[in-house]
Amino acid sequence: MNAHISSVQEAPKPTAAYGVYEDPALYGGLDEPSPAVPFSDADAESEDEDPLVLELTAPYTFGGATYDKLDLHGLEGLKAGDLKRTAKLYMKLHPAANPATLESNLEYTFLIASRVLAQPLEFFDDLPARDAIALKTSIVGFLYGADGTD
Repeated sequence: MNAHISSVQEAPKPTAAYGVYEDPALYGGLDEPSPAVPFSDADAESEDEDPLVLELTAPYTFGGATYDKLDLHGLEGLKAGDLKRTAKLYMKLHPAANPATLESNLEYTFLIASRVLAQPLEFFDDLPARDAIALKTSIVGFLYGADGTD
């Protein structure tokens, strides 16, 4: 009677390495992102504020590296397939979520940021709340075509 309803699959389980999932559908077949490196003031190209460089409210340490800024320029290289695979993973993790409002969800934007920054999802767990919301705002703004200025 309910043959059209497929069985619920288990969410992907992290392996021993941070951010590595057993589910090959996560980002299979995509170009690997360049590894994230701590951003320093010497990397700044100009005095103008760059909307794709998120300045953190305080230095943030993760995995032995300290971050003052997060460089989100990798967003410019995202493709529709990246967004599809990210949405697919998010829906596996949260089957009851409304797919029409994914972009407004904090965890969905962290999945995108994880891809762009080449960081595991655990990277975002201890990020201060204000920085987490600023990261979400930067990603959503980019996806919806905001230029980063008011």
